[in-house]
Amino acid sequence: MDTARQVLRFSIPGAVLLLNGIVGFLVIRRLQGTPYSESLELMRGNSATLVGVLAVIPVGYLTYQIYHAVYGPTVRPPLRRWSGRYVRLDRGSQVLHHLGEPRRHALQELFGVMLDFTKPHRRVARPERRLRHPYRWVASGVRMLELTDEWQSIPLAERERRYRERWYANWDVLRAVLDIAGSNPTTAQVKSEYVVLSDLYHSLGATRVAVAFSWLGIVTIIASHPDKVRASLPGSIAGLVVVTLMSALLSYMLFLARRRTWLSAASSLRLGLHWLFTQHPELFVARKSKKPKRSETAAATLSGDGVPDARERPTIKQMLRSVNPWPSPPPEPSAAPDEPGEPS
Repeated sequence: MDTARQVLRFSIPGAVLLLNGIVGFLVIRRLQGTPYSESLELMRGNSATLVGVLAVIPVGYLTYQIYHAVYGPTVRPPLRRWSGRYVRLDRGSQVLHHLGEPRRHALQELFGVMLDFTKPHRRVARPERRLRHPYRWVASGVRMLELTDEWQSIPLAERERRYRERWYANWDVLRAVLDIAGSNPTTAQVKSEYVVLSDLYHSLGATRVAVAFSWLGIVTIIASHPDKVRASLPGSIAGLVVVTLMSALLSYMLFLARRRTWLSAASSLRLGLHWLFTQHPELFVARKSKKPKRSETAAATLSGDGVPDARERPTIKQMLRSVNPWPSPPPEPSAAPDEPGEPS
């Protein structure tokens, strides 16, 4: 990642945290009876404001680290009653599932892993009685996922372990496929387009964390001045409600933008990988010079022509040792069609 891209990536969450905090502080102060001019004059004379402006990039960097620390195959939600039901979407499986059985089978042999493509979760259904199930009503409104009945019947510890292994295995294989595509100039566009959407997706996630931190900062600052809160209690309560609603609305808008970004990225990945496996199946197969029929059979598998039988299929060790992300150009017409060139 180049330096300019890093600066832009880290500055966005930090800038949103600072701006949302300033706006929220001004709103609460105004509802407490303090004019905007007086609040702005107070901020101009406060060195903390200048420090906050200069710390936009470091704060954004820290926000990113916190975001990535909590990003993963979540199975335990904050509330104990629903522990082990709500999960994070298995994005790798969502994309690889559309490749078809022959190509998925070939990828499992190529990378030497067993992948699970069954659907483990479903959308939370909206309950009929909102007051009796308020958490499920909110969860359905923000499109949360819960495990299927089959997964919920597994003991919690085993459920967490299996889902975590499945989540990382599917994502690692998808990332390896994109890395191989990016190593070839002919197919690098498949990875580069996804990288742009992935940066946007995670930037929106980190910005949502920044909004939550700015709200906590506003509450902390207001609580540190109890004399002003007591002097104008109704205005302080109204200001806190307004700032909370503003932060919640901004977080929901970021959530919707992030969701649509992933839908666009997933659609782009599915189409890009379909083109990649159809037009360049040789990127993901073993290249054997003495027995070309094995490579040709594996290439036909990735193209969707069928699964080779055990006699013609290369072993996992042979495929892993001879994977070549930089295939040589096709032989000249004068060369024998059954003798592929040596890997470059």
